[in-house]
Amino acid sequence: MLVSAVAYRVSWPTLHYDFGNDEVEMSGSEGPDYTGFGGIGGLGDCSGLRSVKPLQAPDADVVSGLSVDDDLNLVLHDGDQPVIAVMTKAGEEAGAIIPELKLIECLRLGVAFHATVNSIHGGHVLLSVHAA
Repeated sequence: MLVSAVAYRVSWPTLHYDFGNDEVEMSGSEGPDYTGFGGIGGLGDCSGLRSVKPLQAPDADVVSGLSVDDDLNLVLHDGDQPVIAVMTKAGEEAGAIIPELKLIECLRLGVAFHATVNSIHGGHVLLSVHAA
């Protein structure tokens, strides 16, 4: 099923994300194909890639040790379904973020990315993602 992303909003407790004018191919239980996302041009633009994302599948023990403004590392676990893990400086996996093609491509090129903790409300963690 093809869903237009024009003014498409994903709800996360009181937060809304507008993905612009891209189209996203949605699949069955395996989740969406995010290859339509990216939005800032060629691979040379990796340093300008920025986004705000919620932490997915948070590890409660790791999240309990996080604070606002903590700097976390993003690590690509590549494969058929790439996963972008969010790691503490101590090497603990806090969770993951929803991958987007541009970010995956930049990580594959070796560009380091960080996520800064914007807010923590219980298990809900909001991150600002940016090149290191």
